[in-house]
Amino acid sequence: MVGEVFSRLGQIGRLVGPFCFLFLLTAGATAQEGNPARDAAITKEIQEEPFLAVNPSTKEFAIAKRKTLSSDELEKEVEAAIKEFSNNSYAQRFRAERRVLELGADVIPILEKLPENDLRPEARLHIRRILEQLRESAFKTDIRPSLVTLEGTMMVSELFDEIELQTQNKIDPSEIRWGDEDILGKTLSVNYQKLTFWEVFDQLLDESSADIYSYSSHEEGLRIIQRLPDRRLRYGSASYDGAFRIAPVSASVHSTFLAETESQVHLELEVMWEPRLRPLSLTLTGDTLVATTEYDTPVEIDEGESHSETPLSIGEFSSSFSIHFPKPHPSVKKISKLRGIVQAHIPSRFKRFSFEQLKSKQTQTADETTVTFTTTKKENDEMTSIYFQVQFESPSTDSPLFYGWLEHIEPTLVHKETGEVLKPYGYVDRNSVESRTFEFQCPFEVSAEDLKNYVFIASVPSDITCHEIPFMLKDIILP
Repeated sequence: MVGEVFSRLGQIGRLVGPFCFLFLLTAGATAQEGNPARDAAITKEIQEEPFLAVNPSTKEFAIAKRKTLSSDELEKEVEAAIKEFSNNSYAQRFRAERRVLELGADVIPILEKLPENDLRPEARLHIRRILEQLRESAFKTDIRPSLVTLEGTMMVSELFDEIELQTQNKIDPSEIRWGDEDILGKTLSVNYQKLTFWEVFDQLLDESSADIYSYSSHEEGLRIIQRLPDRRLRYGSASYDGAFRIAPVSASVHSTFLAETESQVHLELEVMWEPRLRPLSLTLTGDTLVATTEYDTPVEIDEGESHSETPLSIGEFSSSFSIHFPKPHPSVKKISKLRGIVQAHIPSRFKRFSFEQLKSKQTQTADETTVTFTTTKKENDEMTSIYFQVQFESPSTDSPLFYGWLEHIEPTLVHKETGEVLKPYGYVDRNSVESRTFEFQCPFEVSAEDLKNYVFIASVPSDITCHEIPFMLKDIILP
């Protein structure tokens, strides 16, 4: 008897539940009072639209399906959607929201420029929700590894071109054009099916006797050089996680004659990431490190000495950490396994502060950051410096993330008609004006007279997310 009662209650709940859910969605979004006839009409609209069910797959479908439109067409689509956001029909508003989501990350700058005070509450609600989903989707897309598919027989130069095209990671082979060996002219037969960028790139470098020069910048691209004869192969010695690659590069024994302490091994690890990414800082937490020898005995890692936080400059695509532990018994020849976690702080977007009239002081505020264009200074007939200040609430000034964030504030000049982009000529000077305020001096190769033809833009990292990169390395030979 009791079981039958609960069964009937469950049936009633399944019948009533969807209507309660629809009522909650529509309540507050319109001034009209709910009524059964209108609720039934909305239910019918949603049932007729196969992709209007509110569930996680909807979001994935909407964001994955994108159109290629010009900037003017994108603005028209957004304008049309804003009008529909005030429609009394929830299904109609939902369709408009989905259409904007389908346009992808290209509409983010358009939505960010909309004056919220001029929008109705319903439109503001939808726009905030769209921005949140698009930013999250863009960030997840950015940190996912680029996948490469290559099949057939091609020259190495053609393989480099195709990988760059598929991944948007710039590759610079200019150094090996002057080598003794014609690496670019080599012909290789390959069959890579949806492998990550680093897996494919490491194999290609090994097969073509090439390597990466680690000290080039992302603007130059991954600079390819000839591999040294005694250099170990790259593929098989690294740990891959998403768009990141971690590998051991050296191990050395350090002793001191000033204190009676045992010798230590310093193991250097190199962290590389796809150049299309722009992490602000990396952290290796010592308490995540676990290592064992070939005899399955634990290695006593010095957690304090091995903990490291590294700010990154704009353009870098590699960094290194040093792991410290006592020199093991002479019978121990290698580290069998080494596990750990590296944390990367990555901005999911860059907020652009634009200034068109470069004559008077102007201030803009967004995302807890205030950018103030202050003045210009004529250095000579062909050089003009622009001064601007950045005031911020986060990150904390005592963390490496702050210095990485500061390094990634990027000033540019954009020509109003041609779209030509000018970057600072030489060193950008930064000075702390007061607590949480820095002043920048940026020299540009443009005359004071021509400055009126340019828009000044300061791009500031925003929505910073901590991404964990687990790694496991095997068979590390000890000195």
